[in-house]
Amino acid sequence: MTSNAILSSAAAIAAEWRWLAVVWHAAFALVLLAMLALNIRDRRTIALTAALPFTTVAALAWWSGNPFNGTVFTVIATTLVAIAVRLPASSIALGPPWAVGAGTCCCAFAWVYPHFLSGTWTQYLYAAPLGLLPCPTLAMCVGLSLITRSLGSVRWTIIVFAAAVTYGVIGVFALGVTIDWALIAGAVMLAWNAWNGAQQRNHRFLIHVRRTT
Repeated sequence: MTSNAILSSAAAIAAEWRWLAVVWHAAFALVLLAMLALNIRDRRTIALTAALPFTTVAALAWWSGNPFNGTVFTVIATTLVAIAVRLPASSIALGPPWAVGAGTCCCAFAWVYPHFLSGTWTQYLYAAPLGLLPCPTLAMCVGLSLITRSLGSVRWTIIVFAAAVTYGVIGVFALGVTIDWALIAGAVMLAWNAWNGAQQRNHRFLIHVRRTT
């Protein structure tokens, strides 16, 4: 598909499946409310909330005649859901303050992703193509991963980082969607947070070894 065809297809998905975007906004709102107001932070529930929207991204890619995105997001959705169901049903650990702040910004960006949706600006608050198109869905997943230390999963981090960087680069350089720089930035921060966390764990392990020898 040409870049113009991809952009037209994405705009058609955002318009024709707006009701599904509203459903995903409501689902994320319920989970975020449970995390903040009710202090419910079940690792598996949050992981499934982040992973399941990729199933509809894949389905809509196939529906729109984009087998590349359909295949890629079928693999991403299947892998992330498989990781999610194997996670322990324990409480998440929040990331450092800067990561929580960055993750919140990524989630907000995904929530009101302004590209491809026509209409008044207020519609971005509930009908931006979250759960419909790759980049806003990846941005939400990156944001939740930053907030929750990637749910304690290295495999999760690798998959989300690779997908976010790839589609951010495609969006910016192949499709001319400059706002996808935000997705690239979020992916870089996710990688940095994971690397920094690994370094800190190694440091604590070495200190423990030295104290016990």
